[in-house]
Amino acid sequence: MRKILFLLVAAVVGLLAMSVGTSSAVPLNEKMLRENMATRIASMIQRQSGGQADLKGFGPGNIKVLRAEPVKVAPDVELNAVKLAITRSDGRSDEMVLITDSSGTVQFNMVTDIKTGDEAVLSKTPALTKIDFPSGLSTKVAVGKGKHDVVFVSDPFCPFCRDAFKHLLGKLDQIRELKIAHLPLPMHPGAEAASWVMHYAHDQGIVPFEVVKFAYEELKPVEKGVDGKLEGAQRAVVAQFVGKFPKLVGAQQLDAFFYFLKGKYEGVVVEGISRLAKMDFKSTPMIIIDGQVVSGFQAGEIDKRLAQ
Repeated sequence: MRKILFLLVAAVVGLLAMSVGTSSAVPLNEKMLRENMATRIASMIQRQSGGQADLKGFGPGNIKVLRAEPVKVAPDVELNAVKLAITRSDGRSDEMVLITDSSGTVQFNMVTDIKTGDEAVLSKTPALTKIDFPSGLSTKVAVGKGKHDVVFVSDPFCPFCRDAFKHLLGKLDQIRELKIAHLPLPMHPGAEAASWVMHYAHDQGIVPFEVVKFAYEELKPVEKGVDGKLEGAQRAVVAQFVGKFPKLVGAQQLDAFFYFLKGKYEGVVVEGISRLAKMDFKSTPMIIIDGQVVSGFQAGEIDKRLAQ
């Protein structure tokens, strides 16, 4: 009898231990998440407007949970990766991805695996973090022999972009198509003019790959002109391309070619910068591999994703 009782007690203890050690999925409280996000966004808008913003009608109804995926990051820790759509008063909608607990009250900026140092939540939800990069914002640079599509958001005067470009060219055996989206940064005088030339070379089919390669490997940074105006830097950049590739300018004089480029592509580049900013691309480099964004030049992360 005592032996049977001991076995029963042991079984109950074992079941309790299993219950404690196993994390059961707790549904995300979407209602609380939407309420908290609406309060937070309204507060941010008010601060930015100095308290002058009209927020009548803005509330939880403006927040929509597009997708939520529970992710177990440890035996007893489960978080949620969530994609939200936030509708403004003018009808436009923005999307954001965040990591939250099941209650919808706490946001985690990044969760890292202590042992490996790798990101532990969003990397497990590729369907949620995948972006559809607009085809009109990028141009083809090279075709490789691999299966992955890569979009390279960059500035040719950014040193990390130059390192990333060289790295990507060395991975064409794993890349199906390499495209570039130009994001010239204001701290690099003349970078926008380099983008004009690369657009032109692509549109005209005048050694486009060689022109892009020159921009990222040989093009020298310039200062603003002696008059302190940006146009001096832009002219100096265009002159470097023409010196390397005379066929770009053809029978035109350099001045005429410069103003042609400026008139045709200045607006294109400015619009591209604006569209990229709306997608939260404001710095370089950004490497998008099959819709998944790698921020900055992280060679190991790039290699890992291309190897998949």
